[in-house]
Amino acid sequence: MSNEIYLYYAVKEGRTNDVQSFLKCDIDPNAYKTMAENALYAAVYEGYQDIALLLISAGAIVNHLDAFGEAPLHTAAYRGQKEMVLALISNGANINEATHYGRTALHNAAWQGHYDIVSLLTANEPNINQAMFDGKAPLHFAAREEILMSLLLTKGANINQTTDAYIALTISNY
Repeated sequence: MSNEIYLYYAVKEGRTNDVQSFLKCDIDPNAYKTMAENALYAAVYEGYQDIALLLISAGAIVNHLDAFGEAPLHTAAYRGQKEMVLALISNGANINEATHYGRTALHNAAWQGHYDIVSLLTANEPNINQAMFDGKAPLHFAAREEILMSLLLTKGANINQTTDAYIALTISNY
């Protein structure tokens, strides 16, 4: 087993001291386990912000994409990790990075109803009308919750952007 895999599991298990030791031994923080999932992705997924920041300071690529085109920011936004989202953005995360399906962190936050994350992302001027390959924009996901819809509309979301012949306003009525 390579040393990189030990780093990965130390991260996954939240063992900060072991992570620090591995990084001091020049273990590559960008090595990945499977499906291009690296140590930073694991730290974000598990919610270990302190470890994520350690990895970033050791050279982990903030915009690393896994096999599905997901960056750590996508995961943090989906999981509602406001402080993690802020830390990733502060360290250069691309808020407009889209997955292989065209989904952004803003799509994920809106989909999960994370108002605070949507608010944080929109404060950083994302492409608010960026559509996925099926035409869905963040507003389509936010349409289930009036407060999210209102926030996105205030920030310039296009209420007439269509997907499969529906507009966000129609979706919100269901």
